[in-house]
Amino acid sequence: KQFWDASQFDWAKKLENSYDEIRKEFLSVTADMDSLSKKGNNIWAGALTDDASGYGEGWKTLVLVNRGMWDPVNAKLFPKAAKAVHESGIPTTECFFASMQPGSDIK
Repeated sequence: KQFWDASQFDWAKKLENSYDEIRKEFLSVTADMDSLSKKGNNIWAGALTDDASGYGEGWKTLVLVNRGMWDPVNAKLFPKAAKAVHESGIPTTECFFASMQPGSDIK
């Protein structure tokens, strides 16, 4: 399947219900990129590992969880998103905001 029906998964429904709050927080925090870059870890970093480089050059992330480990600094910058992920009950290996440059693609 290319897309899953969120109603099939309890955790997805919970995250979906938090979408407006997560989006509002994201837009607020990222509105001041100078401040965010000084406060956060690897903000909008490109691929940090060889396996991630397969996403392509335009792919950038703002990581909350990497390989099962929460980034305490970034999670504190996005407390509502972190709380929503925690409360959803999903076993989290990776959790991040992603950005792609116009005209780029995932390889």
